[in-house]
Amino acid sequence: MTHFLESIAEYADLWSDGLRPVLAGLNLEKLTYHWPVVLASTLACSLIFTLSGILSPMLFPASFRNMKAFQRINWNIHVVSMVHCCLALYWSFPLINHPKLADDYINSYWPYFSNIAAVSCGYFLWDFVVSMRYIKQTGIGFAVHGLGSFAVFLLSFRPFINAYGPVFLMLELSTPFLNLHWFMDKLGMTGSLPQLVNGVILLATFFGSRLVFGIYWAIHLYTNFYHNWDTVPHYLAISVVVSNMALNILNFFWFSKMVSAIRGRFDQPDTLAHPIV
Repeated sequence: MTHFLESIAEYADLWSDGLRPVLAGLNLEKLTYHWPVVLASTLACSLIFTLSGILSPMLFPASFRNMKAFQRINWNIHVVSMVHCCLALYWSFPLINHPKLADDYINSYWPYFSNIAAVSCGYFLWDFVVSMRYIKQTGIGFAVHGLGSFAVFLLSFRPFINAYGPVFLMLELSTPFLNLHWFMDKLGMTGSLPQLVNGVILLATFFGSRLVFGIYWAIHLYTNFYHNWDTVPHYLAISVVVSNMALNILNFFWFSKMVSAIRGRFDQPDTLAHPIV
C-alpha cells in the first residue's frame, strides 16, 4: 500500500507547477510532493462512505430496517473511520522514534512518513467536512477534533514536528474498539458478553493511549518547544499547544461519557440511554 502512495506522490511534479509558489507562500513547501495523496485519501473516504451505504444494508438488512436516517449515515461514517484507523495504526507503530524522524523532533522530513501523514490529512479533512454537515447530530466536539487534527497534519508539510506524527496516529488505538462497540449496538448485541469484553478493551485502550501515552508525548512536545523556543515559530508552537490541549480536554470528556455509556449498556440492557455516537 505504501508503494501505491509513493506512486501517487511521484506524479505530483507533473501537476504542481502552478501550486508550488502558492504552497511556498503558505510555508507548506513539502505539500507540493504530497497533495495528490491528500486528495486521493479524501476521495477514497468519500468512496468508502458511498460503498458502505450500498453494501451495508445488503449485509445487515434486519438491522438497517430499524435504523433512523442519521443512524444509517453514522454507520457509514464509522466504516470510514475503521478503515482509516486500522491503516494508520499499522503504518505508524513501526515509525515511533524512527531515526529518520527522531534525529530532529521539530524539523525532520521523511517522504515515506509524509505520504502516511497525507493519508490521515485527507481523512481528517473529510471527517471535518462531514462533522460540519451533520453538526446538529454529532455536536461541535467532532468538528473541533477533525479540524484540529487536519491542521496539525497539514503543518507537518512545512515540515514541522513530523517525529510526533506516528505518536499522534497511535492515539487511534482505541478507535477500532469504539467502532465495534457502536456496531454491536446497531446489530442487536447491546448488553452481550462480546460487547462487555469489547467495552473493557475500549476503556483500557482509550485511557492508555489517549490519557497516558498521549499526555506523556504532549509534555514531550511542549518541552521540545521550550528548549527550541528561539528557533521555533512562536505562532505555530502556540497554535499546536492550544489545539493539543483542546483535544486532550475532549479526550477526558469523551472518556467520562464512554464510562457512562458502557455502564448504561449493562445496567439497562434494553435501552440506549447513553448512546455512543
